[in-house]
Amino acid sequence: MIGNYPPDTTGAAGPNHVVSASNDQLVVQDRAGHSLHSTSLNAFWSAAFPDVNPAWDPGVRYDPYADRWIVVSMGNYGVPGSSMLLAVSATGDPTGAWYLRRIFSDSSDTSFDHPRIGFNKNWIVVTGNQVANTSGNPWIYSLVYAFDKADLYAGGAKPPVEWSNITSDFTLTPALTYDPNVGTMYLMANFNGNSSGVGSLSLSTITGTVGSESLNLNLAFPSTSNTWASTVPQNFAPQLGDTEKIGVFDARLNTVVYRNGSLWTTHTVFVPASAPTISAVDWWQLGTNGAVQQFGRLQDPGGLFFYTYPSLSVNANGDMRVGYSRMASTEYASAAYALRAASDPAGTLRSEFLMQPGQGPYVKKDTFGINRWGDYSATQVDPVNDLDFWTIQEYAGPNNSFSTWAMWWANVAAPQLQTGPPVTMTASATELSVFAGGSSGVTLNVASNTYTGAVSFQVVFDSPAITGVAPMVALTPGANGSSVLTINASPIASGRAPALPWTRGGMVFAVLLGGCVGLRRVAPASQLKAWWKSHKPLLALLAIALATSAAGLAMACAEHLPKLVDNATLTVTPQLNPPANPAPSSVTITVHRLRP
Repeated sequence: MIGNYPPDTTGAAGPNHVVSASNDQLVVQDRAGHSLHSTSLNAFWSAAFPDVNPAWDPGVRYDPYADRWIVVSMGNYGVPGSSMLLAVSATGDPTGAWYLRRIFSDSSDTSFDHPRIGFNKNWIVVTGNQVANTSGNPWIYSLVYAFDKADLYAGGAKPPVEWSNITSDFTLTPALTYDPNVGTMYLMANFNGNSSGVGSLSLSTITGTVGSESLNLNLAFPSTSNTWASTVPQNFAPQLGDTEKIGVFDARLNTVVYRNGSLWTTHTVFVPASAPTISAVDWWQLGTNGAVQQFGRLQDPGGLFFYTYPSLSVNANGDMRVGYSRMASTEYASAAYALRAASDPAGTLRSEFLMQPGQGPYVKKDTFGINRWGDYSATQVDPVNDLDFWTIQEYAGPNNSFSTWAMWWANVAAPQLQTGPPVTMTASATELSVFAGGSSGVTLNVASNTYTGAVSFQVVFDSPAITGVAPMVALTPGANGSSVLTINASPIASGRAPALPWTRGGMVFAVLLGGCVGLRRVAPASQLKAWWKSHKPLLALLAIALATSAAGLAMACAEHLPKLVDNATLTVTPQLNPPANPAPSSVTITVHRLRP
């Protein structure tokens, strides 16, 4: 689209519908993608609140335990009437009636910004930031609103419990609680990406009963030694087709999910922390006490791909899916995702999947000169089976003289048990001979089962006399490729080859043989018998000479045949970029170095 930007990509899936929203529209489709209803985001809210213009920063969630849809926005940012806007569907049909609520900003010189939604059995919780209506709209504090879920779903008018002036946590994000029996609401925030070599989040809770709620701030600080910077100068991520880079926002959290007794969250980070050169996606699994159960970072070690604007969800089995934007100098801004199964090695993701490649360069700058993208995305478990996933992501649309953004849904089955590596490799030979000072080649055949990316080859030798290298191969799922491993053998000091052994025995043999032949030619036949008797010693000497000559000749031939100098073993291991698990197997090749 070419409308409001960034789109603030969001959406949710129900058993019969899919609802998506942007800063332009709210759209209801069936699960096959057929459009059922659409309206502008402003019109959705102005039906109840006519002065709302603009409505911005939408968020959409589906509560599977009550079969209700939840939509949140901010209204009238930077102008009179700034407010938080909240709506819940009256039934499980998002094309039907909605109950709409409005909470005005704390003061006329501030605005409510960047709302987040969470739910559990007791509350619908909305959080946001309070910013000043001055140049740059600086953050002042965070807010938390806890609505009585039963009252809200019944269309009641009960005011929420509000906590304001929270200056310790920027963009608190409440959990989507996938357990109908959990009464604690968990909230998290990006706290400090690098404090003395430690990066930390914050964990807070809302406890108590409805009407007697208590906000408990910063009960724990989940931490890792994998530090990050929380901000970078915009614009940051490269793109194909234009030198203008794309804005990547900051490290605030977008999604927190409670599932099977754990909390999961994800956010953009900038690394290395001291002087960032690339954006990556961190994801965490935590205990409800803040203990880190696993931590992972989606980062391109080659520095090509920039990952940003992530969201995640977790299914009943503990499998996780994270969706995000991917950017690089070699491609237009694209939509992608990665999966992990609960049984996969801790901290790992399977190969990423490019769900929608970008189609053109993207340049849409705001009044501050930032090429705006994001500000977020949405990922959700499928409520039909609680196993599959839905994710909605932004990608760059076609650029026909002007930039466009677009959004794409992907519905992905739960990851299956992975029984083999994403990439397999075989070698055309596992043993070969190479003359010293020469070289030979072995073809490395690689096949992709599920992998998209580049395969390089780590070659390790156990002898300094042997070296080798193989060029990189690019793969896509189901494709095959090959690389020729060139093996070089170092030369050896060459000595003088021995002369052919025409020994004295050989010379005697030649002379005696010549004499015998000459004698045979001139002697009468009647004299041969007498000659034989009288020359027995001479014939014995002839036999000795013959044996000596044959042995010498054999030695000469042996000296001129190739001789083994030494053996070496090399190990070739595929290296995947980006990484994927389980790691592909290595191959071992035996090399015989020969004397020329």
